[in-house]
Amino acid sequence: MEPTLKKSDMVIANKIIYGPRILSLTNDKIIKAYRLKGVRNVVRNDIIIFNYPYCIDTITGNEIRSMNLNQYYIKRCVALPGDTVRIHDGICKINGNVVDGIYDNQKLLLEKLKHIIPDKYNHWTLANWGPYYVPKSNDIVKLTKNNIGLYQDIIEYETNKKIKIQEDFVFLDKSQIKEYRFINNYYFVMGDNIFDSYDSRYWGVLPENHIIGKIDFIWSTRK
Repeated sequence: MEPTLKKSDMVIANKIIYGPRILSLTNDKIIKAYRLKGVRNVVRNDIIIFNYPYCIDTITGNEIRSMNLNQYYIKRCVALPGDTVRIHDGICKINGNVVDGIYDNQKLLLEKLKHIIPDKYNHWTLANWGPYYVPKSNDIVKLTKNNIGLYQDIIEYETNKKIKIQEDFVFLDKSQIKEYRFINNYYFVMGDNIFDSYDSRYWGVLPENHIIGKIDFIWSTRK
């Protein structure tokens, strides 16, 4: 999050503004989060602290979508549920509008980012990423073999079932699906140090129930 946050900086997180979370563990060891009433919802440009949305599978050793209670990230909220994100030629746009203060040095960014390719999302690069629609609760999205990769991990997270592609059809476990209604709100987050930030461009959108609070105060202990 440099230059906003630097090593050894300390923060105060406001857990009240979005509403405190109550966590519980189901019989099949799935973490459920319930949020009490807060002051307001997350807005664009909020700096938020959240649980990283992946854990290591103890059997396979692979990362799986699950709320990681032992790992905390701090990022800036760039896009809200219902927004469409696109980074084109190094310029970040939300719903077609340029995001101020992010990707503002186009020539430099293209030179540094054009060969960096995240390991998911249709071989998008960091300089040309998207468009990606950020799901909101109760949204229904049409699914095809061409776009299922964009939403597979969060559908599997919400349903605790596996997505499979057979020929031109999408299956959720053994049932063919042509659309999906999302349960959670999701957010697109990025670090302010865009050259070295492991964020939604790599691992995807953030479920609302992973959010712990808003960073209200930052202070440095360095002399």
